[in-house]
Amino acid sequence: MSSLLAKLAKAKSRLFGSAPESVPVPFEVPCDCGHRVTGIRRTSYQIAVCSACQSSLFVLPVNVYPTTKRIRSEVVDGPVLERVGTVVRDLVRGDTPPVADDSQEPRSARKPQDSEGLRDYGAAVDLKPKSRKSKRSAGEEDSSSGGSAAVNAQEPADSIPLVQVPRPSFATRMRRVFSPTRVLALAGCVILFSTGFWTIHQRKLEQARKVWRLEMDRAETALKQRDLTALSESLTLAVRAAKTLSRTDEESRVAESLLRQTEAVQQLTSIDLVSQFSNVIRDDGSPDVAKAGNVAEGLKGQRFVFELILKRRTAGETAFQLDFPLIVEDVAIDVFVSSSVLSGCVVGDSEPNVLFTACVRECQPPGPANRRWKIVLDGPSCTLVTTEFHAEQLGFDLKAFASLQSVLENQSKIVRSVHDSVIDSTLPADGGEKSGKETIP
Repeated sequence: MSSLLAKLAKAKSRLFGSAPESVPVPFEVPCDCGHRVTGIRRTSYQIAVCSACQSSLFVLPVNVYPTTKRIRSEVVDGPVLERVGTVVRDLVRGDTPPVADDSQEPRSARKPQDSEGLRDYGAAVDLKPKSRKSKRSAGEEDSSSGGSAAVNAQEPADSIPLVQVPRPSFATRMRRVFSPTRVLALAGCVILFSTGFWTIHQRKLEQARKVWRLEMDRAETALKQRDLTALSESLTLAVRAAKTLSRTDEESRVAESLLRQTEAVQQLTSIDLVSQFSNVIRDDGSPDVAKAGNVAEGLKGQRFVFELILKRRTAGETAFQLDFPLIVEDVAIDVFVSSSVLSGCVVGDSEPNVLFTACVRECQPPGPANRRWKIVLDGPSCTLVTTEFHAEQLGFDLKAFASLQSVLENQSKIVRSVHDSVIDSTLPADGGEKSGKETIP
């Protein structure tokens, strides 16, 4: 009765596809020492140990593929009716394992290693390294095992052929990769991405145009009201919008020039050069080297305003020397600058009077051999002053210095007519406006 129930349970498992998990499948793996290791297969691989030589043998898991002529399996493949017929036939006639060739070899004439459930469908791998002591000659194996080695060394009559999958050609692979469906999907993604990018870019440009117009109106109002803080905020936003719009016209240069002048006023240093240079000289008239070095280091990066005459050092270049008339304790001061912004103020061999702000890049104190201060200005930081408002913020009284009015007007005209290639590439272009109206065109 128990055998009938076991057969019914096995038939049910084979019919519903749960045979690999529920039907026990024994295995018998030969070891190199001549001993055979037996057991029950698992759903995953296992490492069996030979009881004779303690070698580790790799055992494949339960076969989950259908039965073939060469490999025995408990899995039944095919339609439902075919599976039912196979299970019923096995119940009526018993299990009929496949044979290796086309001839129907009797069950009793089969070899022991091909018995039901004991044939291994994979090679056993010895995972334990063999020692030199375990190797024996063929004669010793024949004498000790009594002929069992000959049985173990016997090759199988039929070997399992290797199935070689044909490799497709390059053209076939390209057709598979660039199929019409994929190409259409890629084209759709590109069109969608381009449309989204273009829409976002257009919205960004439209927003920049609104900001430009609004902030320029606010900057004009702040300039009339002489509000330096509001002017700085409006011009910052306006210049940022102009860069987004890639504007290089006269109006954008005016905005950039006003912004640089406003920043120059806010960054103007409070250091007095006369007092700084006077403290360096001792009572006997000799310069204090230590104090002079400290003063020179402290002047680096400070922004000053200059209202001087430009003298070109070399013809055809942008290097100038300022006509600096200041002499402190019989020590003269030489100021040098190299700037393309200032070169636009020079026409031919003229030596114009300019009003600008710049930062100190280098300062060398006087020495025993050369009793002169040498100040080198940073060229890209030079900013021309073009409005009365900024000139007054820098400390100039246009009523007392009537000549500054013409200087501001001249510099405003120069900046308006300057080409972008003349401007330093590291900073935005300078621009200006007529000082009499103090309005933004």
